[in-house]
Amino acid sequence: LLIGVPLSFGVLKFIWHIVDNGQGEIDDVFFYLSSRKMYFRAFNLTLQILSKLLTIGSIFIVPSIIIEYISNGGFEKVFSSIPLWLTNFWIIAMFLRVLGIMITVIFTAKYYLAPFIFIINDEIEPLQAMHLSKKAAKTSIWNFIGLLITLTGWLIASLLGVTLFFTIPY
Repeated sequence: LLIGVPLSFGVLKFIWHIVDNGQGEIDDVFFYLSSRKMYFRAFNLTLQILSKLLTIGSIFIVPSIIIEYISNGGFEKVFSSIPLWLTNFWIIAMFLRVLGIMITVIFTAKYYLAPFIFIINDEIEPLQAMHLSKKAAKTSIWNFIGLLITLTGWLIASLLGVTLFFTIPY
């Protein structure tokens, strides 16, 4: 994580230079490891995006965990018996968990452009990149979510690490 974050930003910078002017230098991959300032800026952006993801995710997923605990006997541990109508709450918990994941993806997808804005402009602050990403994503967020849905198979296959090289540019 400590080296992977700046390297992933460096790979994005390398790919951006190839797309932008047809040639990229291998030094671009290590750009965010070249100075302490650039390293912490890249890491700060990642932490900001992760904090948004965890905050929104916990708001929408924690209620499903509480309901699942109650339906799996947590209510019975506190009280002497469990009402019959609480035994099927696991269905509600699963529904809330799926709904929470979908809402979290939609809310955090607003920041998908932040790394690209960040690597294009070396002087931009991480929070400013997130703000610009949020503004730019208003018109293209559903296109991005559609792309995520179509690349789901590749992203699952990327868990093996082989196809990751093909999915990172998208």
